[in-house]
Amino acid sequence: MRDDESGDGTLMLPFVDGSWTYEWNIVGIAGLPDTNLPEPRARGLGIHRPTTASHIAALPSEAAAAAMHRRLHAGVERLRRLPSCTADAPPSLAKARDIGCDASITANATRAAHPSSRYEPTYPGRLVHADIAGPFRGSLRGGSRYLLVLVDDHSRFKSVYFLKRKSEAPACIRKFVASFTALLNRKQAQPTAVVGALHTDNAGEFTSREFTEFLDESLITATACPPHVHALNGVAERAIRTIMELTRATIHASGAPIGFWDYAVDHAVDILNRTTCPPESTQTSYELVTGDAPRVMSILPWGCRTYAVKPRVAYSKTNIDTHAWVGQMLGRSCFSPGAYHV
Repeated sequence: MRDDESGDGTLMLPFVDGSWTYEWNIVGIAGLPDTNLPEPRARGLGIHRPTTASHIAALPSEAAAAAMHRRLHAGVERLRRLPSCTADAPPSLAKARDIGCDASITANATRAAHPSSRYEPTYPGRLVHADIAGPFRGSLRGGSRYLLVLVDDHSRFKSVYFLKRKSEAPACIRKFVASFTALLNRKQAQPTAVVGALHTDNAGEFTSREFTEFLDESLITATACPPHVHALNGVAERAIRTIMELTRATIHASGAPIGFWDYAVDHAVDILNRTTCPPESTQTSYELVTGDAPRVMSILPWGCRTYAVKPRVAYSKTNIDTHAWVGQMLGRSCFSPGAYHV
């Protein structure tokens, strides 16, 4: 299980041989001689609950930032903001220095952008941007090949849906309107916020008669950019780029098969909604929509080894069965709060 060939004294724990090649660098023991690494407890290899944060908070700022970067694949500027814009990030992250990550650099090398901003804050739900990315290789969960991304203009809160065919997009937007309206009104005695306008490109799935009638019935104004002028749907285009950058870094760092790309996308959106802000804002997208500061310490490294406790009916006292399954972490569940995909 040990690999001390790295030359820097870092202990590497390969997970499962074969298709899973994710390796977990244990923080806090680099540079120690092998003779000073006794039992697993002394090496910092204890098993923690998903929401445990004390072992991260006890680390020096650089080590804590490195550990959180492995979880979130976030840049140093975003990591420094976490103590002020989330509810549970360790204060030591505010002093984090620059972090180098080969996975992020390799996955997302790009030309320098031309900076510009047309952002004007209004209120959540006033305008939603939509676009479709793909086709990708068919996912192992349902065979999806396309990604529908919807972005709230005010908060930059992102929602994603996975499609087998582009024609499924209108049905998914119906689901989004219902779920986003419920999210906006979750603390209201009476519903006060609804989706007001939808901006898309000129793709046929957004111009069908059935979909146009749905928008009319829901009192949603529809706008579209001219054909082939993707810059006029820039908010959605940028969101897709950001999501795919984090998705590529996650898959590259974990060594996961490409068929799990949809789980990696869900994980990326979960991170971005809770760690990024609109321009000139100090509140995260999640807080602007829900009113609550997000929690990020329960976001675990994607692809790491996970022990899932079995329900009582799944093991036998007579056969002295084990009480947990060993699996790989595939991110938090979008539909079951507190649950994880393993």
